[in-house]
Amino acid sequence: MFFFALLISFNNSSAQLVYNNGALIFADKGSSIFVDGDVENATSGDIVIDGTITINDNIQNDAGSTVEGDGQYLLYGNWINNGFFLPDTNLVSLLGTNQLITGTEVTRFYDLNCAGAGIKTQTITAYSEHSLNLNDRELATGLNYMMVSNPNVNAIQRTTGFVSSYGTGYLGRATNVVSPYLFPVGSDSVPARYRPVEITPTTTVSDSFTVCFVNNDATADGYDRTLFDDTTLCQLNPNYFHKIQRSSGVNPASIAIYYDQAADGIFYGIGQWKTIPIPEWYGALPDVRNLTVPMNNVTVQAYNDFSSEPFILANLVPQKPDINGKSILCSNADSNIIYFVDSLQGGSYNWTITGGTLVSANNNDSVTVDWTGGAGSLTIFETSPTGCVGPPSAPFNVVINPSPTAAFTSNYTTPIFAGDVINFVDHSQGAEFWNWLFGDSTSSAFEYPSHQWDLPGDYPVTLIVTNSFGCTDTTVYDFINVDEGVIVNNVFTPNGDGFNDFFVIKGSGLDLFTVNIYDRWGVMVFQSTSKNISWDGKDQAGNDVADGTYYYILNAEGISGKSYSQKGYVTLLR
Repeated sequence: MFFFALLISFNNSSAQLVYNNGALIFADKGSSIFVDGDVENATSGDIVIDGTITINDNIQNDAGSTVEGDGQYLLYGNWINNGFFLPDTNLVSLLGTNQLITGTEVTRFYDLNCAGAGIKTQTITAYSEHSLNLNDRELATGLNYMMVSNPNVNAIQRTTGFVSSYGTGYLGRATNVVSPYLFPVGSDSVPARYRPVEITPTTTVSDSFTVCFVNNDATADGYDRTLFDDTTLCQLNPNYFHKIQRSSGVNPASIAIYYDQAADGIFYGIGQWKTIPIPEWYGALPDVRNLTVPMNNVTVQAYNDFSSEPFILANLVPQKPDINGKSILCSNADSNIIYFVDSLQGGSYNWTITGGTLVSANNNDSVTVDWTGGAGSLTIFETSPTGCVGPPSAPFNVVINPSPTAAFTSNYTTPIFAGDVINFVDHSQGAEFWNWLFGDSTSSAFEYPSHQWDLPGDYPVTLIVTNSFGCTDTTVYDFINVDEGVIVNNVFTPNGDGFNDFFVIKGSGLDLFTVNIYDRWGVMVFQSTSKNISWDGKDQAGNDVADGTYYYILNAEGISGKSYSQKGYVTLLR
């Protein structure tokens, strides 16, 4: 139920006026008041709404009067406050078209809801102590400001709505958590733009920040875009800028400024207008470009310089590149020296090479160079995707040392068997160290090595030579073929002269092996299971046998499974 004293009068258009002349208008919880016209709270009047009041036109709270309560004010006209408004926990919904928040006294709303149609315009500063819901409306603060004093990151809600300001006007927010706070700022002036800012505090200590979107060239407001620190900045946004301030507190915060790449172009940095050491735009570093959806942003991280309000999207001069690569090379390096550069903006690189030839480039940030002389150098500069040209790198000097030349020969002739010794002769030029690889997991560091293989097979022989500069060269003999099989000689002379003193049966890669030797009467004079037979012409008792022809029987099988068994004669001559 509600109690009030009122005077109802009618104007020429028959709209009603509820005029509270110093009395109390009260709506209890669950009750409603509907006024098809204006409400004026005059002469120490008191309006207490704990339920709902719907006002089809304006509400005016005059000096000395009070409006308060925990209910809802559904307003289709202007909010005019010249007196005292207690926000309590009430909700004020602006549901009309092109409504004003005006009067001579600052209003501190608890929950302010912008709905209906048209623009909600402030002619005076206002506060929202709990929430501001923009929905799809524009809240135009003009030269004034709207301050949301609730530090909850969700204290501002919107669909497509935004806050516009100019001059000294702004949207302000209190903060106390390390999380992004949205400042949904924009402008309906031609061309209309929504270009929000997110501010992320670095601590949970209470601070407050203000943001104003200025939808025109910064030069028109006295911040000349042709004046900038050209060591960090090269292009400034000609269409708009922001005014960002830390209105209370001392703690750093990250600032993300959003832009529409299709409409605005690409930006990689942020500039801030400062007057010291001279009035111009300076790079606000460090900054990071984020390809977010639906709008991109550039973020300056943990920033703590709020000495000046103007901030502008910018493009940066690429940093001086750092070249990484081998600076001491060998003359026989075959186009395998790669140089990498850390990219600032992912732009293109322009290389200058002396003493060598560019072989290939990988996305322009690494190159392969074929060096031709005893010395060379590289320099490079970067051009950003927006055409900003950076300073050249320091020369990267390269020393090219002489390389040895590997070469060798051997006494290898086919066929050879396991156990045969092959001698190698080095013919390398400029070598001081040798590393021979014989293809059977063995090696040698001698200049002139010898080698024998234990098993049949094809064995590549590799020679790697090194000089005093650490330069190397490699040559490979395709393979040494070690055969599997048996070789039997048929004449020997065991007379002790050191030449052909033994009857030799050589076996290579044999798995099974037996040999028996008989005289002409069939008496066995020698027997062996060794894979390499060497008979000295003595019988099994150790006595010299007589000159003559002897018969042997050989049973042998290779590791491949092939049979090498045979029978034959050998002649012994002393």
